[in-house]
Amino acid sequence: MTSSRPNEEFKTKRLQKLKQNGFYSPELYDKKYKVATENIITVDAPVINSLASIVHQNQTVFKYTGGIHAAGLFDLNGELILLREDVGRHNAMDKLVGASLVSGFLPLNRHVLFLSGRASFELIQKAA
Repeated sequence: MTSSRPNEEFKTKRLQKLKQNGFYSPELYDKKYKVATENIITVDAPVINSLASIVHQNQTVFKYTGGIHAAGLFDLNGELILLREDVGRHNAMDKLVGASLVSGFLPLNRHVLFLSGRASFELIQKAA
């Protein structure tokens, strides 16, 4: 069994290094943390489990091609608000964000985003 002591020493040294180089500020950290906790939403597991089938049932282009990406915008109860499809994952999401803007749904911090394909770092960054 290994001790957690070396890990704690590493964390302490890393924090000291951040402080020495001016990269650690409790005020900024606390501000970021507070903002993040204010935007937390809760979605029930059955709602999350239903999103893929709702998107699949509502995809019109996929029915003809058998291979196209989708991005869906849902409310917190799992009701589909908007759906956009494209051959590219990024394009589908960009279309969804544009449609959300035009439809007056922004900000989207009280909604759920569903992506039919792999959720890459860039897509997560766009969602944030």
